[in-house]
Amino acid sequence: MPALPPESPIALFGAGGHAREIAWWMGMNPLAFVEDVVGPSDSRLQAPRLDWSTFSVRYPGVPMVLGIGSPAVRQRLAERLASAGHPTPSVVHSSVLQSPRVSMGDGCVVFPGVILTVDVVLGRHVHLNLGVSVSHDVSIGDFSILSPGARICGNVTVGRGVFIGAAATVINGTPDEPLVIGDGAIIAAGACVTRSVPAGALVAGVPALEKRRS
Repeated sequence: MPALPPESPIALFGAGGHAREIAWWMGMNPLAFVEDVVGPSDSRLQAPRLDWSTFSVRYPGVPMVLGIGSPAVRQRLAERLASAGHPTPSVVHSSVLQSPRVSMGDGCVVFPGVILTVDVVLGRHVHLNLGVSVSHDVSIGDFSILSPGARICGNVTVGRGVFIGAAATVINGTPDEPLVIGDGAIIAAGACVTRSVPAGALVAGVPALEKRRS
């Protein structure tokens, strides 16, 4: 789905720091910050907080951005919004440097300062935080999130629902043997990943070593 024009009505699901950051850099005045259960009033929010049931009745079919960091929670919410008929456009900051050879699924959120080079594929609802860089021949699976300052070098395949911590680095694979980060893996902040990571594993350190596996 193409990115939504900035003047279009839109809402954010979430009211925490991630959602507030997205609202800020988008320069948006959302219709609402939507939650399952509305929390206490928060003067930092420039729009009302509405619970999901109220919002879905009051604003049927309004596009929504998922301002949620957790890959698992984001996946559950994306399925709910799709069932309820709320589109989830991708939003990309104007400072993002990307080549024409970048493809992006629905619901991606690409923060300021991100660099996407050539032959990069982002799945659905991928979130790339401040200052992330993604080099050539990289694919990132649905619902994965890269925290601020993460670096993905060339010839890397990142699976579905992966969490990559702040300032982590994934070194390059090769065209014949890409470095693979398995589905649901967690890369700790500051880690340097030098070899493939199994699905569900938590790795940390320099070089990154497996600490546990779900």
